Amino acid sequence: MAAPSPPLLALVGPTAGGKHAVAIPVALAIGAEIVSMDSMKVYRGMEIGSAMPSESDLARVPHHLLRILDPWESYSAARFVEDAGRIVSEIRARNRRPMLVGGTLLYLKAFLHGLFRGPSADPALRAALEAEAKAHGVESLYEQLRRADPETARRLHRNDQRRVIRALEVFRKTGIPISRLQAGSFKAPPREACVLVALRRERADQVRRIEKRVDAMLHAGLVEEVRRLLAHPRGMSREALQGHGYKELVPFLEGRETLAQAREAIIRNTKTYSRKQMTWLRGFGERVRWVDIAPGEPADAVASRVIGIFLGAEHPEPRGSAAEHAPGQPGTPPPQ
Repeated sequence: MAAPSPPLLALVGPTAGGKHAVAIPVALAIGAEIVSMDSMKVYRGMEIGSAMPSESDLARVPHHLLRILDPWESYSAARFVEDAGRIVSEIRARNRRPMLVGGTLLYLKAFLHGLFRGPSADPALRAALEAEAKAHGVESLYEQLRRADPETARRLHRNDQRRVIRALEVFRKTGIPISRLQAGSFKAPPREACVLVALRRERADQVRRIEKRVDAMLHAGLVEEVRRLLAHPRGMSREALQGHGYKELVPFLEGRETLAQAREAIIRNTKTYSRKQMTWLRGFGERVRWVDIAPGEPADAVASRVIGIFLGAEHPEPRGSAAEHAPGQPGTPPPQ
């Protein structure tokens, strides 16, 4: 009788939290291959803004779902579930461990629990909402959503017209906030066992890292990268342009804002996104094994704790060990 496959591994956390720097030594130590779980890293030519892994890291550890599309193409959670499912099976066939790494937590939720379908689209209602957005601005729709479904409004950017309209469409059609319907989908049994490790930093440290990353990207040539992508005859898809660092530079490149204003917008939106990622992670409940990282703690030291959790899951011991939470306080969120 064949031995059961080891559990799926996932290393997640908010943007700029140091996931990839930790993932490399973890993968090398346990014989894992990295399956990228990042909605921007699927695109070719978006090296700087997506924080694409270096060529040296790619040479050390096999990576999957990087640079598989052109920027004018679309990618979705449904496509990720299909692609990742195939790749996870292939990795296991090589007797290696698949490890999902990234911060697009919708992809993780979809992979483990399936996609939330919701009620079917209502073309007439959607057209009316789109007309309202055109007449009064998407901000007016966002305010309606904030009153009807504050939880969903907190997760969405106020200018994300497509998702704001969909959330309002569901509410007006069913009378139930989409956040409540989506919460029910988390209760579905996962498709397979998953050891879910989330990296967590104190908020002040997280903000410093975001600011440092944005400045490094601008210094590395992010403006020219975005200019080149937009100049292509086929441009960028709606999904690709949603990447932080891309949409915020459009007003600067069109001469409507200064570079300093664009920088502040990137930082502000990235900070907001990191908070939303933490909200997503809390939705996974007690399945999350939090690893609290002290400012300046070396990636190799963090990796050793993650390795202990991953390997320990294959030979279970009582939960709540110091390795999961040190140097933070066990089981408690860091100061915000």
